[in-house]
Amino acid sequence: MAETDLTRRDVLLFGAASAAALLGSACGDAATSEAHQGAASSGGVASSTSSSSSSSSSTSSSGVVAQADGGSDDGATPACIETEDDPLGPYYRDGAPFKTTLIEPGMAGTKLTITGRIRSLGSCGGLAGAVIDAWQADDSGTYDNAGNRLRGRFRADANGSFVLETIVPGWYLNGASYRPRHVHVTVTADGHAPLTTQLYFAGDPYNATDSMFKPSLAMAVSDVAGGKAAAFDFVLRPA
Repeated sequence: MAETDLTRRDVLLFGAASAAALLGSACGDAATSEAHQGAASSGGVASSTSSSSSSSSSTSSSGVVAQADGGSDDGATPACIETEDDPLGPYYRDGAPFKTTLIEPGMAGTKLTITGRIRSLGSCGGLAGAVIDAWQADDSGTYDNAGNRLRGRFRADANGSFVLETIVPGWYLNGASYRPRHVHVTVTADGHAPLTTQLYFAGDPYNATDSMFKPSLAMAVSDVAGGKAAAFDFVLRPA
């Protein structure tokens, strides 16, 4: 239909549709504002509370499309992006034992539980039996370079899901500046290129000045009973 052929009925219909679109946008903005309420900071780790959203999906850590209920899409997802690598660092030690938790009796610090899935790039399906080798500083920012304190390997289940139970690591000086809180990991799975990276904490005051920090590796951390919780999906590239 040419621009000059609009009837009065067409104009009225167009006006009604525009008003509905504006109303939907306003509702979406209100939901976004509500989702950011209640944000807090504790010990330098930004925390957030959960809220519902009318949108059908959102993008979670590692680029995996997450559903509104917080779960991740288990099917093929075009937005399934390979997890970025990050330096191994000087404190890696080979041969860490398999563990169910990195927390030991009497260990100081705030409990942190990281959950997620290890996925294959392309299909975005879970990688059964994939292994995470994790190591980090303790609550005071010190690494155990003699034993296996806060070092261990974790095996994913048949769906590629994992639970990494540890503590919130401390800051430590790296030259003249502090490194932000972070957890080192290597992730391996049959038929896939190994991944070496670091997980950071969204809102950490030292993220902006750290040369190794990458925004895609920052976890949103929430307050939960007994400590803190975060979620992250690793996406590995087929070899």
